[in-house]
Amino acid sequence: MSQASLAKVHFVCTGNICRSPFAQAFAQARMADLPQLEFSSSGLFVLEERPISQGMKKYVAEAASNPDFKHLSSQTNSSLLAQQDLIIVMTREHRMQVLEECPLAMSRVFTLREFGRLLHLAAEDKVALPQGETVSERIRGAARTLSQLRSLLPALENSTDDDVLDPYRLDDEVYARSVSQMLPPLKMLEAFLRALA
Repeated sequence: MSQASLAKVHFVCTGNICRSPFAQAFAQARMADLPQLEFSSSGLFVLEERPISQGMKKYVAEAASNPDFKHLSSQTNSSLLAQQDLIIVMTREHRMQVLEECPLAMSRVFTLREFGRLLHLAAEDKVALPQGETVSERIRGAARTLSQLRSLLPALENSTDDDVLDPYRLDDEVYARSVSQMLPPLKMLEAFLRALA
């Protein structure tokens, strides 16, 4: 399959060694049967290429079911972001930083947990997702539709509930909590992408 025909989904976190590579590993393993989808990740503050953190490795192998996942961190940039059909970040601060880097991506950038809440809302309200000739067009159209639902989301008691906890350099309990925050919306993301692929 040519590069031009691929639909691109990109995950972003701070250093690209914990949360975003976990999400990428999960998506690649769970949707390996969908070659028309390309998953990648990057970080907003990457000083050098580094492998996935030791604390996240076991969760990539177990929770993401991707023990052979190979990864070196890479820096986010505007050119990379502009190519993506859907950009999933881990915190509201990441979303602001991504939009500073690539303002035209406004309707394609979501925090992971916000995206899960929007998918739940769309399902409850039976919102029809737009069609398109290619998977890329369908994903971009659906992202635009979901972004327009933001104003209808119930207010959170704590705004940080849209963020995924950063476990870097913390103990295994924090890694487990971070992964537990990611898994439900990642499974919803999988169902969403399968419906559009």
